[in-house]
Amino acid sequence: MLTNSNIFAPTLTQQTIIGNLAAQPATNMVPCITTNPANPLSNPIILPAPTCAFALQSLLTINPNLGPNPFVPPPPILPKRVLDPYIVNQFAANGGLFPFPIRSSDFSARLDHRFSDSNQGFLRYSFAHLTEKDPDLQALTAFSRGTSELAWDSTLQGSWFHQFNASTANEARVQWNIYQFNVDTNDPGGPGLDVEGFGFFGRGIFLPSRTTGRRYEFADNLTLIRGHHSFKMGFTELIRQNNTTSQTFFPGRFEFLELPGALVSLCLEAPLACGVNAPESSISTLQSWSLDCRHSTSKDSGTRNTYKPARSRHYMQRIPGRRAPISR
Repeated sequence: MLTNSNIFAPTLTQQTIIGNLAAQPATNMVPCITTNPANPLSNPIILPAPTCAFALQSLLTINPNLGPNPFVPPPPILPKRVLDPYIVNQFAANGGLFPFPIRSSDFSARLDHRFSDSNQGFLRYSFAHLTEKDPDLQALTAFSRGTSELAWDSTLQGSWFHQFNASTANEARVQWNIYQFNVDTNDPGGPGLDVEGFGFFGRGIFLPSRTTGRRYEFADNLTLIRGHHSFKMGFTELIRQNNTTSQTFFPGRFEFLELPGALVSLCLEAPLACGVNAPESSISTLQSWSLDCRHSTSKDSGTRNTYKPARSRHYMQRIPGRRAPISR
């Protein structure tokens, strides 16, 4: 996740603006620090251009070892001194190479039995079990946002075949199935931290999620042969039940996006106002996190429980024609 520590420094456009301010004489006064984000033009702090360059460098750099600095006050005025070490630690602890073990087990058994010349049946059982750890750790997904999955399936099926006579046969079949699918998160506490373009940290907003499903099937098929015709008829009764519990919104979530540079300084939003001939610059999502400028916050809490029984019936009748052989 962390391949270059330059992400903690000001962006290239910001460095251009800061370098131009630092090169100006100290007699040049510029509207440097925004005091009213709702109206950046209202009462900005006026500073000499070189001093403004130092202030912007301090505010826009994620520095875990920030010393005394008049432009970075301690919390609760500005939480940057606490957030910067936390941000760097998140990248260090949640990046790198992590194992993603997968374990799969399958078992099946079948018993066929012939009771008599006209009666036979079988009983079949199958079981499958799968566990996956961190299958989604890639690109910008942090280890704390990773998940573990558990899935297992158990099925029992029985069938009875009865031959009434040479032209009449019947099959009766019943099947039972239960399955479980759980998705858990590596960070059971939260909250989720979404820093667009840099990383996604903390507990997923929809996790953990657990699903239990059941399936019952009853079927019967009757075959009749009459003369040159075959008749097939039967029915199927399928009952499905699904119970899903998802702890949606329990951990909360903070989202950080790019924001207008005027929230910090007019020199970023309108460089010409500070005597700098350079493109305007926004605040990166990582700097928004450092300055605690949240784009959105989710604090709702609740749980979603879904119980969905379903039942379907199918009735079938098939009457195909059968051509008699030609006698010569």
